[in-house]
Amino acid sequence: MSQDETRARGAEVSAKRLVFVWLFGGIIEWTIQYLNQWLSPFTARDNLPFESAIGHTSAVLFFFWKWPQLFVSSRIRPRLSDLAVGVPLGYLMTNISAAILGRSAFSSDWVLTNPQRKLSFICAVLIMPVVEELIYRGAILGSLLEKTSMFWAVATTVTAATIMHDFWRVALPDQILLCTAYLIGRRSIPASTIAHATANALIFAPGLLIVFHIK
Repeated sequence: MSQDETRARGAEVSAKRLVFVWLFGGIIEWTIQYLNQWLSPFTARDNLPFESAIGHTSAVLFFFWKWPQLFVSSRIRPRLSDLAVGVPLGYLMTNISAAILGRSAFSSDWVLTNPQRKLSFICAVLIMPVVEELIYRGAILGSLLEKTSMFWAVATTVTAATIMHDFWRVALPDQILLCTAYLIGRRSIPASTIAHATANALIFAPGLLIVFHIK
């Protein structure tokens, strides 16, 4: 099957399936958040990365099993060029977040005081970037690019991803840059995943951010 035929096959995916992709992960995540708040209100905040990781991982596994054609419009095999795209954009993402939130938010953030910091790091840096990029860039953005213009595909993807995050002021520019990494890398999920992982990793080491050293 040629590349054009493969993309045409991916373009056949209906909008209903894309909405289901988005809702499926969100419903699982919201349900776990509700149960977490109800069962352990004093430690609920420490469990945020696990809720998101479980929800999105469940969605990705389901869609790879049920509708693998959602991902045919994207490149999954990594290249060295993905590092050149992903690392700088990931560093830029966290600096923008730091500029928006300020040093105090980073110094007192839950990732620095979380008693489950090691597990949080694994979820935030190794699991969540992979599963979120497969959903938002791979399934949603990749499929929409076959159906509509780049502007509307990116705008829809950014909106869907931003809604799923708590702090929209931070999530909005982050999602735009993740879409940028995906597109610069020629529909590369590895490029956006590396950017996402780099940004999340720097949250655990805010002293490396250049924005904190500018007076």
